[in-house]
Amino acid sequence: MKAAADKLVQSGLFTKVSYNFQTKVAGVLVIYHVEESPRIPVYFDNIPWFSDLALSDAIRAKFPFFDGTLPEAGPRWMRPLRP
Repeated sequence: MKAAADKLVQSGLFTKVSYNFQTKVAGVLVIYHVEESPRIPVYFDNIPWFSDLALSDAIRAKFPFFDGTLPEAGPRWMRPLRP
């Protein structure tokens, strides 16, 4: 459960992720509580070989959640390390 929560934060889509769980007869009920990261619109500039629609479709094919915006800070793995 912790690994899944960490993966959600690392995606950059969420700034906060927490979870709670309850043991049930049929298994375990897990509920994740998420806070979305601020998002900014995506603009494609100086890529004359492809239309904006073609680029958006290609991104959406790999990342179905793509809606024309991206997390303001980007995924955590792309952020610079702070000293």
